Amino acid sequence: MKPYRPPRKLYRHRKYLFTAESLLPPLSGVRGPRAFLPADELAARHPEFVTRHEVGTPETLPRYDYHYQGGDAFYTGHLDETPVAADHYFAIREGRVYGRHGTVIGPDDLALQEFDYGARKLAELEDVLTGYRWRPRYWKHRLRRAAFQLRMPAPQRLSGRLFVINGGASHNYYHWTIETLPKLHTLQASGLEADWYLADTLMSFQRQTLEAFGVPLDRVIQPYSSLHLQADELLAAPRLLAESCRAMGRKILAHAGDQATPPSPRVYVSRRGTRRVRNEAQLAALLKRFEFDEHFLEDYTVAQQAQLFHQAEVIVAPHGAGLANLVFARPGAQVVELMTEGRRALYFPELSRLMGLEHWLLESSRIGLRQDMVAPVDQLERVLEELCRKPRRGAAA
Repeated sequence: MKPYRPPRKLYRHRKYLFTAESLLPPLSGVRGPRAFLPADELAARHPEFVTRHEVGTPETLPRYDYHYQGGDAFYTGHLDETPVAADHYFAIREGRVYGRHGTVIGPDDLALQEFDYGARKLAELEDVLTGYRWRPRYWKHRLRRAAFQLRMPAPQRLSGRLFVINGGASHNYYHWTIETLPKLHTLQASGLEADWYLADTLMSFQRQTLEAFGVPLDRVIQPYSSLHLQADELLAAPRLLAESCRAMGRKILAHAGDQATPPSPRVYVSRRGTRRVRNEAQLAALLKRFEFDEHFLEDYTVAQQAQLFHQAEVIVAPHGAGLANLVFARPGAQVVELMTEGRRALYFPELSRLMGLEHWLLESSRIGLRQDMVAPVDQLERVLEELCRKPRRGAAA
């Protein structure tokens, strides 16, 4: 087996990284994984190669009520009580990892289901979509997985211990912050030292947060589409929305220190890209009346974003990755999320439950294919009149 050598040149198309060789038909290599198994099942089959290690305790997230608006009416939705496993990781002797999303492969060419983006997406689609077999998204992931199982490049040898951090959509700020970084916290909680890390470093927020965790960037391997490594020992942690997520937020805040972020107890997050608010002027006039400050998160470092959300009492924002910063908010903060009609994704109510926040979802009219919106100003005014009557944190009784 050839030792690992970084590629001479990587080409980039948006979020995709690849080598010139990967564009050619595969003339050699190895067969892809023959099956995808839950990691616990693989550990039971091959305890001499795969072991599970817990670094925390299980917990149960309580039932959580959130508020949502549709038309002129307001309703209460809820998240059911949810048991969450203890933070844990798997150590795999002679483990392999493939591709940009960090698919982990163990003994007998068996892939670990929790660490394959396509396998997870297929399971999610089968679980939530009625008539999923007629959906193009389902077949996109089926075909990608089938092609992956046919042929892949031969692995390169990597000496030492490898922490696999990357996962699906790690290029996105939300997925990086809420799904990827907590895995790094879990692996570091093992007390073991990594020789290498597999993680994206293309974006500045990725480099900033890795440095906050004390990861030397010269020991980070940038994943790309055809990367295939076999390490002496490979460690990987599943994504869990629990204590590792809170601990990650505390660590980033501690590293941020005093960023001299101006006090801003009422925060409005504006956007320049997708999901822009078309009636921004009308919305801005309303928010100014309630003493909100406008912020563009793309202008801030991660440390500044963390400080901004940590000192906020009321946050108004369109649905988007920037709301991942709720992981830095203090318990009791109020969150008003503007979401395009027909898309009641509950990522951020789930995050608000985890952090002890109160959450409102306001349905906004959708404009065009880029999910621009018209904010429901009248309904937002009703919500803000209620929220802004509450005394500010630290105010005299």
